Amino acid sequence: MKNRTLQYHSQPDKANHLVLYVHGFTGGVETFLNEENKYLHEYLSENINQNCAFASFCYNTRLLDFSIIRRVAGNIPRLNKYLSPSTNQRLDRNADLLRTYYNTLKNKYKTINFICHSMGGLLIKQFIIEERQNRSLHPGFYITLGTPHQGSIGASLLSVSGNTQLKEMEPFSERIDKLEQDWNVISAGINVKFYSALDDSIVHEKSSYVRGQECNRSTVEGSHTSMCKPTTKESALIRSLDLTICNYLQLVKNSPIQSSDLYDYVLFQSYRHECEPYYLTRSADEAVLHALGNGNVWITGPSGSGKTVLAQHALVESGGLYFYIDLSPCSMADNNYGFFQLIFETIQSICNSKDLYCAKIINRPNAPETIIQDISNLLNSISCKMPIYVCVDEVSLLANKVFINLSTQLLSLVIFHNNRLDKTNKVRFIIASGTLPRENFEISAKNKFDSLFKSIHIGNWLDSDIKALMLIASSALAIKLNTDHIDNLLAFSKGSPRRLKNCLSKFMQLQKNSLATIDEAIIKASSEEIL
Repeated sequence: MKNRTLQYHSQPDKANHLVLYVHGFTGGVETFLNEENKYLHEYLSENINQNCAFASFCYNTRLLDFSIIRRVAGNIPRLNKYLSPSTNQRLDRNADLLRTYYNTLKNKYKTINFICHSMGGLLIKQFIIEERQNRSLHPGFYITLGTPHQGSIGASLLSVSGNTQLKEMEPFSERIDKLEQDWNVISAGINVKFYSALDDSIVHEKSSYVRGQECNRSTVEGSHTSMCKPTTKESALIRSLDLTICNYLQLVKNSPIQSSDLYDYVLFQSYRHECEPYYLTRSADEAVLHALGNGNVWITGPSGSGKTVLAQHALVESGGLYFYIDLSPCSMADNNYGFFQLIFETIQSICNSKDLYCAKIINRPNAPETIIQDISNLLNSISCKMPIYVCVDEVSLLANKVFINLSTQLLSLVIFHNNRLDKTNKVRFIIASGTLPRENFEISAKNKFDSLFKSIHIGNWLDSDIKALMLIASSALAIKLNTDHIDNLLAFSKGSPRRLKNCLSKFMQLQKNSLATIDEAIIKASSEEIL
């Protein structure tokens, strides 16, 4: 089958998105074509095929390149006509070729997305890195099938042939190391999914995903080559791709990307699902989600370090029913009963708004000793098959004595609910405060705390994380930053994502009325800052 560089397989009239297949080493347009002459997308849902066009991006790749012989013999007239002019090119050169086509397509589609096999995943990773560094790529989804993100031993064994592409795929090669280093800086906000085949003898399973993004990997049936050629809608790959792509299309559909108030979503202070493309996932997120799978979490950290957003992200993306209680507006002196009344009423109100059945518990205003039991009874009565999460935030904004008393009572609530013999619902608690109250507890309470809570401390962000968040925001908002701007923003942020967002928000506001500079925004944000 002759390969054209860009070859369409389907072009629905209403397609707002383009999905490019990108083959791997020695592959071509047939990489995603099965024995029944059907492409992978033909097994995906109707919703996907109505909203997405599918095409293949092909580039030259062959096992025996003979590039040196070609360069020499190519100058000999009688031999030149028998030699193909095409030779294997480096990943960055093939990324340059893709960019030419990408620039002719990007205004036609809302997003351009990639499903890549093997080395094709490295090529697209190279392309995405370069585009994000130039702030000219709106993140679509990036899906890899059997891509050697950490390199391939097989490439090392065959690279003695001098093949350029094989050398780039060797473990610890300069290209593999550079891709990993650059990807860690720019990948935030990109929807990724990594697949490995159960019987892949070419790429080891631990090489099939990017380190630090293990939560986005899945295993499917087949070998290194057959994994791309499913023959049924019930295959693991098709079922997973269907869910992944449909969720992405829904996210893009609900995204306010065309809104004039886009910066409210990019520079959010309270997380909601529509903000996911602009959220920087860090190791702390994985730690919180992992801890929630096993029990309760108590998050601590300084003001402005992102405790609230971290907790909100865990709640929203957990897939369960959640109740978020913000104590920051409260000013009740020593009256813990008032706080627990707020918790009780918030849970009851959310249940009513979601039409969830819960017991109609009549609270006793003059009996504060029963409020913990009432909250537990209320949670236990909710008719819900999903996990239930209760988050109490901004506990540390209270006076120290109130903070200790309230923390003790919150621990009592968790203990009481955990010890119920008639538990019908799985309930997890997330508490967020500036400091950990554990040191102020009695020994017995400390032991209970340690058995029920996983403590996670969020310190000030690393400059590399602040810089990555800066890249996401500036790219989405088309803010051009030079080296001095980046350095000044890093210095102003002091490891606080809140300070960074406040400054960029101030810049966007100033831009509405005049041509403001980043430095002017920093001065303005400093003068109005409230931490």
